[in-house]
Amino acid sequence: MLAPKFQRPVGLRLLQTQPVWGRRPETSKSAGPGLAGWREVSWPFQGWADCYLAFNDPPGELLHITLSLVRARVLNIDRLVSVAGSMTALNLLTAVNPRHIHFFDMNPCAILWGKMLCEVVLLSSSPQEFMSRLFARNVAEFERDEGKLTFLNQDRFLARPVSAAVREETREALSDEAAPVYSQILCSYQDGTVRRGWHTPRVAPCEDRRRLCHATRSGLGSQGRLPSEPGRRLQHVAALGCSP
Repeated sequence: MLAPKFQRPVGLRLLQTQPVWGRRPETSKSAGPGLAGWREVSWPFQGWADCYLAFNDPPGELLHITLSLVRARVLNIDRLVSVAGSMTALNLLTAVNPRHIHFFDMNPCAILWGKMLCEVVLLSSSPQEFMSRLFARNVAEFERDEGKLTFLNQDRFLARPVSAAVREETREALSDEAAPVYSQILCSYQDGTVRRGWHTPRVAPCEDRRRLCHATRSGLGSQGRLPSEPGRRLQHVAALGCSP
């Protein structure tokens, strides 16, 4: 089962009211030198193409942050406030127990995606069900045939046909606000669409943790991939509430 702390409404604060679908605004040069992997220009982050629709943070660095909170015994807190972004902050719920959770973002599309993702989490009784709803394929059936879903066999999982039943049942269970995001954005990824020019050209269930290296943007911990690598992963959202 998912952790009990996840069975509470998540507060999402919208800083803009309408998604921007047209041409991106002009960018401007940043004021100073950035760290490796950072953009050399400021970026507006508007519209779906600018969204990170799966985690964009190195898993090793995220693990370092989580373990640092555990070691410092910063566990029961009043509020967890985070940029929505790729919703990476959800992973911190494996360590901290906030009374209130607030997500904000300058990109309204990131807020819409985050709300949909949280609704799918709350619909799911297990990590396997969560991944089944995200990818419209039955993870339990796959794992009976192929063993635990991992980076090594995920291509065979994604090669299976989309389950129209899983997709439709999930869509119907979502709110009027989240259902169009699921249908218009996520379903195309389920079908294998590669969105070239988007920050998230494709998504996959699992991360290859053997590729961890020790060069990071913040210096906090290992980085799971280079910033230039395509694709994003949803492995760590699926891990919420798993037993070790």
